[in-house]
Amino acid sequence: MSWFFRSNAQLLTVESCVSQALHDHALVIAPLLNSVPTPVQPLVRLVLERLLVMAWDLPASEVHHHSRPFGLFQHSIEVATAALAAFERTTLWWQYTPDLVQRHQMEPFWRVGTALAGLLHDGGKLLDCTVTIDHPDTAGLPAVWEPLAQDLLPWLLTSQDNSTLPQSTVAWRPGRGMQHEGAAVLVASLLLPQTVTRALTLPVARALWDFLRGAEDPANVFQHLVPGANGADSQSVQADVRMHDAPPQRLASRVLAALKGACADGTLRVNEFPGQVFVRSHDTLVVMPKALDVLRRPLQAAGVRLPRNEAVYTALADQGWLLGESGQHVQYATFVRQNKEPVALTVLCFPNSVLWGNSPPPPFTPSPTLPQEHTP
Repeated sequence: MSWFFRSNAQLLTVESCVSQALHDHALVIAPLLNSVPTPVQPLVRLVLERLLVMAWDLPASEVHHHSRPFGLFQHSIEVATAALAAFERTTLWWQYTPDLVQRHQMEPFWRVGTALAGLLHDGGKLLDCTVTIDHPDTAGLPAVWEPLAQDLLPWLLTSQDNSTLPQSTVAWRPGRGMQHEGAAVLVASLLLPQTVTRALTLPVARALWDFLRGAEDPANVFQHLVPGANGADSQSVQADVRMHDAPPQRLASRVLAALKGACADGTLRVNEFPGQVFVRSHDTLVVMPKALDVLRRPLQAAGVRLPRNEAVYTALADQGWLLGESGQHVQYATFVRQNKEPVALTVLCFPNSVLWGNSPPPPFTPSPTLPQEHTP
């Protein structure tokens, strides 16, 4: 998971990142804001900004819908917009306000409540995933995001480098079910500012909180308005869980296919120094994690969310596609350069037949060497 901003003038801030993201998603945001009365649009926009700060570029699912960066944000907006469209066709909320005059006064707040129900219905997914980065301050050990302690965007900003957000990895909690629906109320309690909660009025706030905590109440208006509130959205989680029936094989196949394609189309530099792929007489050395970092974006666009690098290496090794001793597939290759000091890079070693079939490129010269090939 990654989304890059660059600025030559100053470090990234929460405000600059949120402003850029709102601009980039303006087309999907506009229908939502236009569906609520003008006086209460600032409340909805405030929640959109808070949702960005808290969830940032998280996907909405692992392999099902909106599994790309910012998928959760976009999906939440689309559901909220659909809920507001359903609001136009219902009178269920009238039961809360029998008086006609009060009903006219309350309608804007019920519209805001409907928008919030859609925006927050999947908020519990923040507790279903683990986000890690390779943090330089922990000697290479991954830093892990704690969603109850800090919002995601500020956490990423603390590790920005040259006005670029760090590369991050999303892993989904094994065995998760639909518990994220009930957990949405916990996330909402962290996300919603008091100004918004108090502005809802008591009847709307009560109905919203009951909906987000997963209460089975046929009379709850938001259960009838929010798409997926009655179980349809479980397809997303079920698809993600099915993906894990044989994850190493599927993961390895997708990574290998992406690696082959990137070598063929020039996305990865082959036999160039500096580069990511170096062919030898019988095998090919792929520089890690640089090559895998390049592959993350096209894999994400294809719906593949990569786990931590070590899990990818293990999946490839389990398929017999790596050379080297079990558990020690990451090796150091020494590159000899003319009139310069040798350079050691971490690599994975693939048989040429795995990447190139019967037609590998000419070997890189001088040939890099692995530790066991060094002359004592």
